[in-house]
Amino acid sequence: MSIQIQFFGAAGTVTGSCSTVTCGSKRILIDCGVAQDKDCTKKKPFAFDPKTIDAVILTHAHLDHCGLVPVLFQQGYNGPVIAHYATGELAPILWQDTLSINAYDNCQLYDSAAFQKAVKSITYYDYDEPFNIDDIKITLYDAGHILGSSHVEIEYDGKRVLFSGDIGPKNTPIINEPNFTWRNPFDLVVIESTYGNRTHKSRIDTINEFKDLVRDTIKNRGVLLIPA
Repeated sequence: MSIQIQFFGAAGTVTGSCSTVTCGSKRILIDCGVAQDKDCTKKKPFAFDPKTIDAVILTHAHLDHCGLVPVLFQQGYNGPVIAHYATGELAPILWQDTLSINAYDNCQLYDSAAFQKAVKSITYYDYDEPFNIDDIKITLYDAGHILGSSHVEIEYDGKRVLFSGDIGPKNTPIINEPNFTWRNPFDLVVIESTYGNRTHKSRIDTINEFKDLVRDTIKNRGVLLIPA
């Protein structure tokens, strides 16, 4: 049997990551994120029936990858939400915040009941801890993007597929570097390419530039705001 993949977001665009992986009779959703737009297109129904999904796997807790998970439950999904421990703790915080904010902007994505269902459905796994959905073997690896970010490896019928999720850079304070150590080669890799067409400054140059900005702000008696 083959592995079939369909992209419903973050293909041709950056945000709104959402893909299905069909292995035999099982259909797995990799991420379910909010698309970045000015109008309330987030209220539109999915291009697939959430009731046909057997499991959801999250790569990490950013809204463009996990923000619409409660909407799945609002529209009939009733399966597990699989994630690394850290992602499983962070995602509900974002969902709760979204629920509160959207109550004031006439763009209610989901209600409290759907939010609670999503939270109760989270199933936690650690990195390098294989688990199975029937005869589908799945393993999460550290993607080094944020706390809990994961590559998702799917093995089925002798084939191996990797969803990279968002990949972090090297030499980032606090966050581990991405894990690129694989036991065997993949038959297909679905990789994020947000910055694939540009060359970043080195980490040292970026840090020094930030230091210069801080010094200049202090020297000019300005106000320094650092979101953290």
